Formats: sequence, structure tokens, C-alpha cells
Amino acid sequence: MNNLEATGSKCAVRRMGVVTSIDEQGMYIAVNGRVLRVMKEKMSPKLKAGDEASWDGRIWTASKRAK
Repeated sequence: MNNLEATGSKCAVRRMGVVTSIDEQGMYIAVNGRVLRVMKEKMSPKLKAGDEASWDGRIWTASKRAK
């Protein structure tokens, strides 16, 4: 079974990060020691600052490990 069949995503690498802040245009997320700017089209509207998030190849969503 490949990643697309297993998860519905073509993305082979699962990125994890912590949302540092959110504004009207998107969010900033700390990933592997770097802070990335992500436009709102690429993030779940349910995310909030402090959330652990994961990239599924299409969109950043709250991590299943997040509380």
C-alpha cells in the first residue's frame, strides 16, 4: 500500500509544527527550527496559536497528538 492509498495524500513526508500566531491572511508555524508563513488557504480554520499541526500534502490541520 502506498502513501496515497494509506492516507489519501501524495505527500511522502509528514511535517509537524507548532502554530505561533494567526492573522487575517494566514499563520506562522514553527517547523524544524524555522518559522514558516502559511496562507489561510493552506490551513484548517480550526487551528489556533499554540496548536500542534501536521501537513498532509494539501493543508495544515490540528495534529492527532494535539490536546
